[in-house]
This record gives sequence, C-alpha cells and structure tokens, in this order.
Amino acid sequence: MQAENFKRILVSAGPAIGDILLATPLIHSLRNAYPDAAVDVLIFDGQQEILDGNPDVTEIITVAKHPDLRGYVTLLRRIFRRYDLALSTKWTDRVVAYVILAARYRVSVVPANRDGWKRWLMHGSVTYDPADTHTLVLDNQLAGCLGVRPSYTLVPPTRAAGSRPIDQRIPKHLRGKPFAILHLNPGLPFKRWTLEGWAAVAHYLNKQGLQIILTGHTNPDEQRYLRSALEHMPPQTVDLSGKLRLAEVAELLAACSVFVGVDTAVTHLAAAVGAKTVALFGPTNARVWGPWPKNYAQDTSPFAADGTQRSGNVLVVQQSDPCPRCSTRISDRQACRDEDCVLMSNLSAEQVIDAIRVMWSTGPHESDLGTSGVARSMNERLTNEMTEVTSGEGS
Repeated sequence: MQAENFKRILVSAGPAIGDILLATPLIHSLRNAYPDAAVDVLIFDGQQEILDGNPDVTEIITVAKHPDLRGYVTLLRRIFRRYDLALSTKWTDRVVAYVILAARYRVSVVPANRDGWKRWLMHGSVTYDPADTHTLVLDNQLAGCLGVRPSYTLVPPTRAAGSRPIDQRIPKHLRGKPFAILHLNPGLPFKRWTLEGWAAVAHYLNKQGLQIILTGHTNPDEQRYLRSALEHMPPQTVDLSGKLRLAEVAELLAACSVFVGVDTAVTHLAAAVGAKTVALFGPTNARVWGPWPKNYAQDTSPFAADGTQRSGNVLVVQQSDPCPRCSTRISDRQACRDEDCVLMSNLSAEQVIDAIRVMWSTGPHESDLGTSGVARSMNERLTNEMTEVTSGEGS
C-alpha cells in the first residue's frame, strides 16, 4: 500500500497512562508523515486526560478494560474496517484482534517466541524486548516499519483555553513561592517508598525554602495513604491529590524547582516537561521503563537496567544489588513484587537527598553528549554506585 493512501489511522496505546504518554512520539511521527490523515487513538476508559489538548490526535476512542458483549459491539461499530492503517503498541489477543478488525494494513508489537499467528496476520511487526529496549524506542520501531521518521519528544497534555489558572489551586498566601512536588503513591504497591523516607525528604526540601506540594489520585486507598503521610509532613504542605487534571499537573511540574516521585505516570510526565526529576525505582528495569528525559533523541535507552544514574533532567535512584529475597538482578525482571518491596525500602532518605543536591548543583543537560548508553562515574556527592548515562540532544 502506498503511504499516501493512509487517510485514516488508528493507534492502540496503553494499557497504562504512562504507556500512552510514551506512545505520543509515535503518534506525533504519524501526524508529521500523514498531515492530512485522521489519527485516532484507542485507549481504556478513564485514561483520556493524558491526551488532553494533544494536537496530533483527531479522536479518542475508549473501551472498558473488560468489556461486556454490549461494549464489544459498540467498539466494533466504531472501528470495524474504518481505517487504512492500524498500529498497536501491545500484543494481547484482544488488542491484536481490535487491530485486525479495524484496518486492512496492520503493524504491531508481537511477542518473541509465541503467538506466531499474530506476526503472520500483520503487515509489519516489532518483537517485544522486555530487557534491553526502552518502551519509547520500541514504539518508534513501529513507525520504522512504515519508513516514517521517528520522533523522540513526548507530548504532555495541555489545559483547555479559558480554564482556571493553575496558581488558583494553591492557597493565596503560598502563591509565588518556589515549590517542590512529591508524588508518593504509584499504581502498584510494590513500587512504594517508605513514609519515613518521604517525611525526611519533605522536611529537607522545606528547610531549603521550598513549599511542598503533593500530587496523587482520588483512589480511596491512595487517599488513606496520603493522609498517613501528611501527618509527618511540614505543616503547610499543600495536598492537591485528586484535585487536578493531568494537564494541570503537567503545568505545575513545569514550574517546580524539583520533582521527586516513584515509578508512575506522573514521573514520566515530569521528565517530559523538563522538570528536574528524581525518580525512585524498585524492581522495574530502568532501561525499558526509565522516564524519558526532555530533549533526549537517540534510539538507545537513556538508562542502564539498574543502579542510580542520571540522564539529562532525570536522575533515577535505584539499588543495583541482587534482590535479597529472590536472589536475581533487576535486569532479569524477576525481582519480587511484594507489597513491602525490599528494593524500595532499602533506599535511604540520604540517597534521595543526595540525588536532589546533584540535580540542583548542575544544569539539566550537563551529561556528556554521545551515542552510547553506557553509564559512567558522576558527581562525588553520591555513592560510588551512582553513575551518569550519556545523554543525547535533539529535536
């Protein structure tokens, strides 16, 4: 099929909000390649906020995570053979079926050693690599199947014109003061850090003259967790959890002095808008899921699989030792996922505070430019395991 015949394109992205954000460079590259095409995005219900104001998206189509018969029928009526091209960043049976039914030309990520029928039914495919390929790079390889030039710039959500200014969300007596944003709670319990650690970091930042702002979700369990955390925070801590749309969070992140967060979508968002980002990682492979630094433009991951390391405006704080429970390395993706993750609880407040100091002591892009993703020794303020990954600049 000739590229100029792609007039209607569907991108199936997800399943998590962070995955959708990491797919925005792919969507942007498709928009650049096919400026006159309709580019629709298929995601789960409740995730639309991450695409607020995205100029590359024509229409957002949603489906329940577990649709009933009526939900399937409604979706099929909307997508069945409506598209010239469909792409999927995931490979589950259901998502692949959506792509097959939606378009006559199909490109998808597929698993390496099973489900060969999925590759056979695609016109182009990319093999999923859970160990060595960053998710954004993998998504960009889908564009490569079409001969489309990749983009490396994440597209954050933006606030609608005429909506309430973000500073009005902050108490009047605190407006105009420099602030730090902390995002304590991830979507999965094993990614949590300790409440004691968060309290120590909050008090340290407050002593440096920063107002503390918390972001989070309306989920009842998360709200209970944050209430427990607030008991030990500085007295004027502002809790904005559940009160902002993601576009407002992005605007707030772009103005903060530093962001500290766990492995979650908001941490990816902080990196995307250029905030000085300190990301606390437990058993997650940073080479595959590390927050993508603003202005990093290479086909190699900005991070090694594990260990404390920096690339551009992002510093990942993570244990590089084998997990003491399952005796395997993080890069093997077999680390234990208990609610009380040892790899997270072993991170000390001192390590995180040292990382914040490093982010303040240097500019956001002072790492060496180059084509390699190999880590090297960095600032003496950190422990010997802290390394800096070479970072690339580009558009």
